[in-house]
Amino acid sequence: MLLFAHFIAWHIIYYIVVKIGCLTQNLRNMALVKYYRPELPFGSFSRVWDRLFDDFTPALDKPVFEPQVDIAESEKDFTIKLNVPGIRKEDIKIELEDNRLTISGERKSVDSDVSVTYHRLQSRYGKFTQTFYLPDNVNKSDIKASQEDGVLNVVIAKSEKTENKLRIDVK
Repeated sequence: MLLFAHFIAWHIIYYIVVKIGCLTQNLRNMALVKYYRPELPFGSFSRVWDRLFDDFTPALDKPVFEPQVDIAESEKDFTIKLNVPGIRKEDIKIELEDNRLTISGERKSVDSDVSVTYHRLQSRYGKFTQTFYLPDNVNKSDIKASQEDGVLNVVIAKSEKTENKLRIDVK
């Protein structure tokens, strides 16, 4: 029982240290295609642990404005959709460096009148940055972005499937 208590205590300490480390960076990183290795015994435990403590982490490590993201894959392409209501397309920047696609922008507060008293303010404002790691099978020169009805659509075409199989005749 004592061993289990130490195990849990060390995981709590580790989780806090990781979260504090995340305070220093404002980037949200995610892969387009998640891959969990089933042979690793703590893979699923780690995901459960993250979900369990996400609500208890201090608000400091959560960005002021974080757009919701949907990622879809079809036979021809990947599609990333970000909900960015109230953000002009001029205020959004999309950059590709190596295999990292970074989308950043700012949702600016529209009301700067200090004489107005808010009774409830649920809208969030501020800068955001999200980074996506692209898989190897994408065509980096064929990425298109459009914005309509408060949704940013980024379509990343897949590259032609290359045959990695070669038959060698024996003589």
